[in-house]
Amino acid sequence: MGQSAHRALAAAGTIVAAAAFTLAGALPAQATSGDCVGYLAQRGYVIGSGVINACNLGESIIGRPYCVVRLATLGVPEKHNTAACNLAGK
Repeated sequence: MGQSAHRALAAAGTIVAAAAFTLAGALPAQATSGDCVGYLAQRGYVIGSGVINACNLGESIIGRPYCVVRLATLGVPEKHNTAACNLAGK
């Protein structure tokens, strides 16, 4: 393979890599139960298995109301439990 062909392939590879990186950066971030747990931890709540299980429920649209109820039973006020569960499912 000639030097010019090698350079052309290298340039093409760089362009493909840059395009893939750009597209990956444009994708929306996925929130998870970890975002829910982190939100509550930042607000001073004790993180235990009850909070983790509630936040896991919040990852699905069907489980989100159960997340809110479980966090409420653990003493998390509505302002924080709703926000946390919404973060789990975004």
